[in-house]
Amino acid sequence: MEDDFWHGKTPCWDVHACPPSVRKECPAPRHRALPCWTLGGTPCKVNLVAGIDDDVSICYNCNVYMRYGEGQPITVTVPSEGFTHSRLLLEIARASGWCTRRKKKEDNHAGKLD
Repeated sequence: MEDDFWHGKTPCWDVHACPPSVRKECPAPRHRALPCWTLGGTPCKVNLVAGIDDDVSICYNCNVYMRYGEGQPITVTVPSEGFTHSRLLLEIARASGWCTRRKKKEDNHAGKLD
């Protein structure tokens, strides 16, 4: 398959054992013609601390890039269409139940004011 970069290779989402919810949102499985390190919006590139959506510095230390990247410089060629730092933070908050607990707290607080 000429248009499938991952043909004959272990795709990044398998190497990193990404859960189905991440695979569904990640652009890498949808853009199989390109390696993941060239795609914006992959969850790996989201730097929550710095608030950067496409931080490719992590790719240079990734075992997927080290195996298949051949040491080429990394440039994001497809803009972000998946994860962003703010969206990923929201997903983490939802997964932890923080949003639900906060909502209940706000509802309780609002009820006390009535």
